[in-house]
Amino acid sequence: MKKWRSTKDKLSTFIASVFKAKDIPLGKIDYAFAEDFFDYLTLTDGLRDNSAMKYIKNTKQLMKLAVRRKWINANPIEDFVCSYINPERDILTVDELRTMYSKEFSIPRLEEARDAYLFMALTGFAYKDVLLLTRDHLVKFFDGEDWIVKNREKTWCRENVPLLPVAKQILKKYENHPYCIANNVLLPIKSNQRFNGYLKEIADICGIDKNLTTHTARHTFATTVTLANGVPLETVSAMLGHKSIRTTQIYAKIVASKVSQDMKSLKASFDLSIPNSLLLSAVA
Repeated sequence: MKKWRSTKDKLSTFIASVFKAKDIPLGKIDYAFAEDFFDYLTLTDGLRDNSAMKYIKNTKQLMKLAVRRKWINANPIEDFVCSYINPERDILTVDELRTMYSKEFSIPRLEEARDAYLFMALTGFAYKDVLLLTRDHLVKFFDGEDWIVKNREKTWCRENVPLLPVAKQILKKYENHPYCIANNVLLPIKSNQRFNGYLKEIADICGIDKNLTTHTARHTFATTVTLANGVPLETVSAMLGHKSIRTTQIYAKIVASKVSQDMKSLKASFDLSIPNSLLLSAVA
């Protein structure tokens, strides 16, 4: 509902600005409507291209629905291509994670934010999911290990994530925290705005020259923690709760360290200058 209300608000302000009206008939919408809407969203409203394309994509869905309902004969913006540009994603390296983990903080709010961030980076859970984690989500699974089992708030897809040792240490640290006990949650997490503000302080203290946000923790889990260490793409996709593996493939494209590591292994065993018999024996 939030998505559709936001789309309605954008369309309303666009129509008021460009058409000088509160509303226009569906039959008067043409292909240029999508082009003008994109220009308005990016040039006047100041949105990034990807964000603007999402609103146009939503509008295309509405027009498609109008055709199904027989309100119009054809979707006039059906052929408008909603392209997507993969953004540069900040991720932390192993050394940066280690620096953050070993840093001592004298301010409790920063220590709590650091621990929550590390937990997210070691489990792949998004901010809202970690915010709502309760003791009921922590289970002994079929293998006898500690897992977090929860549906994603965004897509309601199941995320089953085995806990790494450091993640378990963090939960153990806060199991008797007054806030956690009072609210039946696993971690004492503040609002997203405050959390991101604290992360900027933490980055400065740790000497990490990156824009740390709650999103970078999830990206770090997908890349530095899992894919770069040989965890199969299908497994990472399942732990992230993605509906499609194509979403997870976005992360696979940016793990340059894993590509370098794999190619070094290949260089050690593949050389066309070596006779085939020797090459086969070397590989064996």
